[in-house]
Amino acid sequence: MAEAQTNRTNIQAELQKSEKEIGKVRQNLQNLQKERRVVERDLRNQLRQKQKIEDAMAQERKILSEIDKQRLEQISLQDAPDWLGKSDPHQKARAEALLELLRERSATSYKKLEEQQKQLEKVVYASRVSGEKLRNNVSSERQQQQKLVSERRERQRTVVRLEKDLAMKATTLKKLEQDEKRLASLVTKLQNQKKTAYRPPVVKKGTTEKAAAASAPKTQSGLVLVSSGIPVLGKVAASYGQKRAADKNMGNWKGVVFSVNEEQPVKAVRAGKVVFADYLKGYGNLLVIDHGRGYFTVYGNNSSMEKDIGDLVEAGEIISHVGSKESDLSVLYFELRHNGKPINPNKWLKL
Repeated sequence: MAEAQTNRTNIQAELQKSEKEIGKVRQNLQNLQKERRVVERDLRNQLRQKQKIEDAMAQERKILSEIDKQRLEQISLQDAPDWLGKSDPHQKARAEALLELLRERSATSYKKLEEQQKQLEKVVYASRVSGEKLRNNVSSERQQQQKLVSERRERQRTVVRLEKDLAMKATTLKKLEQDEKRLASLVTKLQNQKKTAYRPPVVKKGTTEKAAAASAPKTQSGLVLVSSGIPVLGKVAASYGQKRAADKNMGNWKGVVFSVNEEQPVKAVRAGKVVFADYLKGYGNLLVIDHGRGYFTVYGNNSSMEKDIGDLVEAGEIISHVGSKESDLSVLYFELRHNGKPINPNKWLKL
């Protein structure tokens, strides 16, 4: 039960970790998507700028082409022979001035083309950088998306494990409830068998047991709380009223659990009569002793039983064994019941 609770706690921790990781990946993905949109916008602006520069360069080349054409025409006119001798004396000066103007305009256009070419190179480089950045961004997005899918799948597996653990715990709880009902029904049935009920012997006044009982605490029904000690030499692994597990829904122990590391004899804690010595589901080899006045002690999970139904036993007498010679960890489950209901045996056993 403790291991199941630990597993459940670990699974819940894994689930929380997965949720945080998914949130982190989702945030990274959102940041990458925002960054990608910025890069795409920059790249679009750069491409528009590149197209604008290319259009301007094409227009400038067209102007240069026209200038070169006019220069060739002027040069042709200037070099043509004057066969008739009727040329305008100022024509040559005007042609020279026009050619100079065309040369200046051509030089300006070439310079402008050079500047546009440099701008174009910068824009092309910037767009290349933006394109590379965009490709890296898309690649990172794809990786983060795959990671997100992976984390989601892991979370789904974790949820399945958690649900499986919860289902197992629910099954365990149902089994415990069924086992307790089975034991309660058995003890009630045994108590109703008045013909086989145990009647404590009458102790004469002045005997040792009577003298010991005089100073011993009593129950409401008058049963003297005197026992021979604990039923088995072992460690108390769980006490009456203690929670079965960290999960409050699993309820509390109705008896005492003793753990042993090797085979140990189990002793009757008080004189009585064996009224049950058989296997009971949930409690293994079970032995029940009737002590009279509605009091019963229950000894569960025995490896072997030395007494049978109808046997009278004395306090401290060996009734069974628990554990094994191979020193495997084993437990004895002990209960004290009065009128069918489990009661705290701690004072009775002097634990």
